Amino acid sequence: MRRLALLIIPFFSIGTVSIAQQVVYSPTDPKPFPSILTQAVIAAEDPSFQSRGLWRSPITAQVVRLLEPSKQTNHLDQLIDAIGLDWKYSHTQILALYLNNAYFGRGCYGAPAAAMALFDKSIMEIDLSEAVTVASLLRRPAGGYGDDVYMQAAANQVASQMLEMGMINAEQQQQVIKEVSNRNMTLSGC
Repeated sequence: MRRLALLIIPFFSIGTVSIAQQVVYSPTDPKPFPSILTQAVIAAEDPSFQSRGLWRSPITAQVVRLLEPSKQTNHLDQLIDAIGLDWKYSHTQILALYLNNAYFGRGCYGAPAAAMALFDKSIMEIDLSEAVTVASLLRRPAGGYGDDVYMQAAANQVASQMLEMGMINAEQQQQVIKEVSNRNMTLSGC
């Protein structure tokens, strides 16, 4: 157990994280995100995120890969780092780390950059269909833009998962599908 603690402490004792020199974010001071976005991301990426130990979560695994890209192939190191994240940060903080640093395609790192590039809105101003669209990009960030068929299918999956999880009702799901199908998904980049 002592060896495990020694491996975790050097990585997690830092207060600020720098990711590919794109984003600097302190997980102890999470930026707010609209609940519709966090719900859409949880539905898209890990429906059991709130109920399981974080170290077993795909979202936590993605955060570990974002923080330490050199460990992408070493699963033991990833597991140790995920346990360290679980010990140190809350679900909200880990989700904020993910949303602030994940790649959304076309040079956009973080949900705020993706929302601004896609909708010319701050992340706090997006509506339900826009939140679903942003969350959908996490599944295929390199190929989502400009592929309206893919985006419609991905948004439909996220909206269906949100309905199944009780996050939205059937009317809201149909509205999301309608709005996404009418949207042109082009983006010049961040």
